[in-house]
Amino acid sequence: MKNPLIAYILWLFFGWLGAHRIYLGKIPSGIAMLVLFFLGIKTMVFLIGFLFLAIWIPWWIYDVYYTGAAVDEYNANYKNPIKEEQNAFVLTKLGELAEKGIITSEEFERKKAQILHQAWQA
Repeated sequence: MKNPLIAYILWLFFGWLGAHRIYLGKIPSGIAMLVLFFLGIKTMVFLIGFLFLAIWIPWWIYDVYYTGAAVDEYNANYKNPIKEEQNAFVLTKLGELAEKGIITSEEFERKKAQILHQAWQA
């Protein structure tokens, strides 16, 4: 899970590096921001740098609005590997109980559906 406050702090202080995008797993676009910024700064003497900065500045400003949505998107797609491993373990044990006849197959299916539903909602 990613914290929106951290993402916005990174945007504010290190946005020129694309740090907020890298934090949110958008590594190629974060590197692109970094490259555009440094190309712009290094080539301003030749005036071509202003072209790079003309792309970079609106992109950085746009990210004020984009960062919140990117955090939401990241968190919506976040899968907790520990929780998934726990669910797999519980389902395996329930399957063993059903095979031994300790619980009925209907009870197993009901509990399995409940666990999978909770995992899907998380």
